[in-house]
Amino acid sequence: MESIESKTLLVTPAHTKWVKQTGSGEWIEKAMPEESKTIQVLRDTTTNKEFIVKEITYFEFVAKGGNIDWSEVICNNQVTNSFILDLHIALKERGYYEGELKKEISPDLKKSLTNFQSANALPSGQIDTNTLIALGLKEPDKTKEIEKLKREQKAAKLAAKMKKKKLKKLKKSKL
Repeated sequence: MESIESKTLLVTPAHTKWVKQTGSGEWIEKAMPEESKTIQVLRDTTTNKEFIVKEITYFEFVAKGGNIDWSEVICNNQVTNSFILDLHIALKERGYYEGELKKEISPDLKKSLTNFQSANALPSGQIDTNTLIALGLKEPDKTKEIEKLKREQKAAKLAAKMKKKKLKKLKKSKL
C-alpha cells in the first residue's frame, strides 16, 4: 500500500477586489473566490521509487483586526498631457522610470508607478493623492485635518454642554 495523500493548499484566500466596469467606468467591489491547488504527497518513499522531489514553500499570513482607508484617486478627466509628463519626470528623477518622456500612460509608466508605490508603502494600482504628495506633485491638503479639528472641537463643546445639563439636573434633584 502506497502512502500517497492528496493535500489541498490555499493559494489565495477569498477576498474582494475593486474592479472598473467596462463602458461605464464605474468602480464596483467584486467578490473573488479562494484559489487552491491540490498536490499529491508521498509519505513513505520506500513504497514508490517513481517519485519526484519538489520543494514547496508556503507562507501563513495572520492578520488581526484591519482597517479601511479612503484615499482620493485621480479620475480620468483630471489626467492631462502635462500631468502625465510631470508623472514621468517625477518617477525618472527618483530612479523608477527609465523610458522616454511621453504624454501617454504606457505599460512602462504603470510598472514604474506600481514599483514606486510598493517601495513607499503606498496603495498601488491607482494614482491617488498620497502618491502625488510622495512624488512632490501635490501639496498635502490640510482641509481634512482642519475639518477633523473642527468636528473634535464641536464634539467637545457638545460634551461640555451635556455635562452642564447633567450637573443642573443633579443640583435640582438634591434640592
